[in-house]
Parts: sequence; C-alpha cells; structure tokens
Amino acid sequence: MPLKKAIVVLLLAIALTATIAQGEVTGGVVRISEIRFEIIYDPLEDRGLAEVIMLVTGEEPSWLSVNISVFSETVDIELQGYNYTEGLLVGGLDYSREEGLIEAIVYGKGEIHVYLTVEKLLAEVGIGAYELYINTLLLKGITENVIVHITIPGHYEPYGTSIRGEGQLSFARTQGNTEIFTLGAGEYLVTLHVSFEELTPPSEGKFAWLVYILVPIIAAACLLAVYRYFNKKKKSVSVLLEHAGYLDSATRTILKALKNAGERGLTQAEIVKLTDLPKSSVSRKIRRLEEEGLVEVRRVGKYNVVYLTDKGLKLAEELLGG
Repeated sequence: MPLKKAIVVLLLAIALTATIAQGEVTGGVVRISEIRFEIIYDPLEDRGLAEVIMLVTGEEPSWLSVNISVFSETVDIELQGYNYTEGLLVGGLDYSREEGLIEAIVYGKGEIHVYLTVEKLLAEVGIGAYELYINTLLLKGITENVIVHITIPGHYEPYGTSIRGEGQLSFARTQGNTEIFTLGAGEYLVTLHVSFEELTPPSEGKFAWLVYILVPIIAAACLLAVYRYFNKKKKSVSVLLEHAGYLDSATRTILKALKNAGERGLTQAEIVKLTDLPKSSVSRKIRRLEEEGLVEVRRVGKYNVVYLTDKGLKLAEELLGG
C-alpha cells in the first residue's frame, strides 16, 4: 500500500475509533441528500443488474447504514462491487442479504455507487404478465429525494397504482424498452403485460423481421457487457479500503479470538461462545473473511474449524497490536 494511502487509512481508523457510535444515518453526522436506483431487468431471464447511487456527506468518519429493501421480500440481491467519487472516503462497504442493509464507513462528500445483481424482481402472474412491488416509504426518514428507474427490454403495457405516500409513478416507452419511474417516497404496485403491437418497420417494410431478431440480441449483449463491467469493478476495489473494512467491532472480536487460538483454530460454535455474537452474524463475518483470504475453513472430523491465514494474522496484528 502506498505510504500516502496508508496514512489516510490510519487517520481514518483513529478518527473512527475516537468518534463513532454506530448509529443510523439519521443521527446527523451522515446526511444523504439523494438515493437513486438504476435497474435494467430482463423478465424472460428473471435477472438484472442494479446500481444504487447515494449522495452523502459525512462531516467526520461515521457509520452509514441504509436499508435498500424497497422491493418485495422474494427479491434476491447480491453485492458485486462499489465505487465512489473524489472527495469521499468509503471503507468496508458490505451488503447484508438477510437484513437488506448497505453498511459502510464514510467521510467527506460525494457519491457512492453500489453495483448489485437482482433476481426475482418481477412476479409472473400469467402468460406474459408480471407484477412489480415498490415501497420507498422506508427511506422517507433518510431523504425525500428517492428515485427508482427500471428499464425493461421489450414492449410491455404498464399499469400502476399508488397505494400510499405522496410519490409519483410514471411510465415511458423508448426504442425497444419499457421504462418505469418513481419519484419521492411512496408504495406502488405495477403490472406489465406483453405488448403484441407491431414495431414500426423500416422504410417500405423491408427487412422488418430483422428488428425482432436484433433487439433481444442487442439487449442481451448490453446486459452481458454491464455485468462484466460490474465484476471488473468488484475486483478493482481500492487498496485504501483493505483495512477500513474490518474496523467494525464484531469482526475485530472474531479476529481477536482466532488470533488468541493460534494454530489450534476454532469451530464456529466456539467463536459464538467466545465472542457472545449471534450465530448468523458470526457465519456472515466468517464467510466474508474467507472470501477475502483472511481465514481458512477446514473440515476436521465432523467439525468445520476456522484458522487465520498468514494474511489474516498480519491484519489482526495490525488492527489489534502484535
């Protein structure tokens, strides 16, 4: 890690340890002036890509926790990566699938871009008919500026109902796509039906059949390109965040227990007992540490035993002291 970035990380860690009391974003230290959801989703594949953009201001190193569960409970969302603009420091960003929370350490002012894959966004309610549920009311206490923009390749007939709130729902049809927009906090129910109207053919009706072939091919190619781009972003997360991501107290407690255990290692049950943390939290943290190459899980008899890797031991010594 370059010396300049190492100094920034160290200062961020010291400031965080001294000032933060892991509160919600409504605590006043972190302000969110806008949240935007940009989604492209293919009903036939039942899969899509999402980008959540948050405009945040952190006057001091602070803990950010935002619930992005604005769709039905059946939706499956996975984190692919993130980025942020100049003037903002972001550390340890993670997404909890169980709780629907995006959490991170933030300092400064700028935009956070979180990239996710989305499945089961639309519920099929008939042949060529889908239902979509959106509820942004849970973000009303954080910011009034909540925007949801969903792009669906293909021509559909959209119908929408505003159930609660003062937000606005609208639709648009662009070349080959159906667009859904919500603005402000509200609860909505949208239905989509396949449109069988003929697309406008090229001049004199020649080669009209090409439109029906090329549109889905181009849409699929765009989805593949964006998916690869998000995966590349995931692999190129800044080195600046390498240590900041493990500053939360739960992870530090687990690292400390594994460091004290040494070469003997610990089972997950032992970690739960030693740290007094919930079993689900321990499982999620261990999985994250294993993905980062900081711990190794080995099968010993009928138990899974967790060991610190050399990289994990080095990080534990830096965070907790030699």
